[in-house]
Amino acid sequence: AICLDNGWPALAWVYAIWLESGVYVPIDHDTPRARVDALVASACVRFLVSDRMELQDIEACRRLPVLPPPSSVARIDTHVDCSVDPDSIAYILYTSGSTGKPKGVMVPHRALSEYAAQFVAYFDLSDADTVLQQASLAFDASFEEFVPVLAIGGAVVPWNRYRLLEPAGLLPVLRHFDVSVVSLSPVVMGELNRQFDDLPRLRVAISGGDVLEWTQCDRLLAQGVAVYNTYGPTEATICATYKQVDGPRITLGLPIRNTNVFVLNEHGARIGIGVPGQLAIAGVGVAQGYLDDPQATALQFRHNPFATSPHDATLYLTGDRAMFDGSGEMVFLGRSDDQVSINGYRVELREVEAGIATCPGVENRAVWFDVASGRLMACYSGQVDIETVKAHLGARLPKHMMPHGWHRLDAMPLTQSGKLDMRRLRELCAEQAIVSGTVGEALSGLASRIAALWREVLQRDVDITLDSDFFALGGTSLKLLELLRLYADRLNALCALRPLLQDSTLQSHVALLESVQSQSMPAFARFPPAERWPATPQQRAMILEERASGITGLYNVPAVLRWTGRLDRRRFALSLDILRKRHALLQCEWQVDGMFVRAPERQADLTFESATDID
Repeated sequence: AICLDNGWPALAWVYAIWLESGVYVPIDHDTPRARVDALVASACVRFLVSDRMELQDIEACRRLPVLPPPSSVARIDTHVDCSVDPDSIAYILYTSGSTGKPKGVMVPHRALSEYAAQFVAYFDLSDADTVLQQASLAFDASFEEFVPVLAIGGAVVPWNRYRLLEPAGLLPVLRHFDVSVVSLSPVVMGELNRQFDDLPRLRVAISGGDVLEWTQCDRLLAQGVAVYNTYGPTEATICATYKQVDGPRITLGLPIRNTNVFVLNEHGARIGIGVPGQLAIAGVGVAQGYLDDPQATALQFRHNPFATSPHDATLYLTGDRAMFDGSGEMVFLGRSDDQVSINGYRVELREVEAGIATCPGVENRAVWFDVASGRLMACYSGQVDIETVKAHLGARLPKHMMPHGWHRLDAMPLTQSGKLDMRRLRELCAEQAIVSGTVGEALSGLASRIAALWREVLQRDVDITLDSDFFALGGTSLKLLELLRLYADRLNALCALRPLLQDSTLQSHVALLESVQSQSMPAFARFPPAERWPATPQQRAMILEERASGITGLYNVPAVLRWTGRLDRRRFALSLDILRKRHALLQCEWQVDGMFVRAPERQADLTFESATDID
């Protein structure tokens, strides 16, 4: 098993495991200890690779070595012979389970290699492509970010997914590494769409894991980037359908190579165009079932009565509702069970309920997804306080499975037949104020300004204290991204996303912003005199081309700025001079011998001319 953040050490270990015909079990780096213990025990892991050395103390890891990530890798210039049975398991990826235990999906090498081959062909990948690897390694989308491009000889750029969502965190990475293909969740796609500017190398943007909205990709399309909406559960090896987006109506598209999709009625029979039913998938990409769970495997992996080849023999029932439209494309209609998708992650409500039930003092519980607010809600009865239940659940479930809103009742409402009355329960919870911490002193200073931004983002006039939790008040990951932008614009604080996800109380936000705001900009330094710097080949070519053309300023970038009101010309000239002193290249002059040399010290000499009739 590998429990590492994105980076070359994790990818090196993945291929090392496969070269030794082993099975790769990815575990998200932020997974709570108790869940790591359960996954390691379930998969019968032989060794664990992680930089979290405290995992050595959990019960399942006491019998196996916990290895640190490699500090370096050796270059191999010779071909490495690796013979792997196509039907052997490549990886076991755990998803949320309705029984309260995560399910280990067993994906064979044949399915992964088939998907990689069709990915290369469909998106026309070559050794000139660079793909960003930003998804968690415990999320199956990560495989399409590195397996296909490395197979074709291209480059992969592993990057921390939390840093991408910070203000100005996405574009610089794509621009610096000349990324040509990205695979993103709709949330991150929306950020790229909002920030998009001057990425000439980016040609393909792939969305998956959740419903893609037109407003999350319209600017990308306008700039010539090919945008694709994809669909596929983990049990079908990453994706089963692709759709190139060409307008506001976004469907699931058509099945990929060697894959068939069907819409079935309650009797398992195929139904026609425009009729809703359950979506089922068959083909090379269908997994081999769930590890050590024959009951769940038999329930969702069935014999395929529509099979046309041996690779179509198994039919996977997704639990998703869909239909074929008039063009023969798939249209997603939602779930038919208690599974929901939150920010691209599958969450079984019963697993969350089972986790709450294990907390001592909890008598009854219910978990539901509020579609209107996009929030996961939890309610329970019992004498234990909410903070204790939250801490208990947080030690067992990953962050994306934690409810955003919590309620405690003296007794849960029941129907006349003795079943839980969900309609009445939601009414009672709507009447009860969402838990927002204890009442404390009135906020002042930075805390008051942050609380005002919370209310603006949440669009609610709610009482906020230092103990209030952003997500408990109705915040979502999308709203947190909006809040980060406001912190940068209004409070001049560029915050990291990850700390705010890990501790989303107002008190932690205040502490983080105070530390960020206290970090002053470094003093402007004068460039060292009497030094020479060689020009790069690209700079040398640009200067020589300008001289040969006879056009002065051939590679200069002009800009037009508009002012309203009076311009202080002295201060404007002083600002440009300070800018020149800060940047080395602006202090240099080009010499014939191909060197940059520091120019004599001088004040910026500006000439101002009035211009009229400018449109």
